[in-house]
Amino acid sequence: MTYQQALAAGDLLARFCHTQLARFLPGLDPARAYTNARTLGLTAAQLGQLCATDPLTARLRLTA
Repeated sequence: MTYQQALAAGDLLARFCHTQLARFLPGLDPARAYTNARTLGLTAAQLGQLCATDPLTARLRLTA
């Protein structure tokens, strides 16, 4: 499922990447972040916690 399809389907991780990611990690591409988060098996809650507690690690994981 692509980022756009997941966003249209109301996927929580896609919604997080679309609405909140810029707040924590400005300049990061939400589609790429969504794909990488899915590859890592992160949920929206886990990604939100990671972004809030360790934004540098979150950026590194989502841009790898």
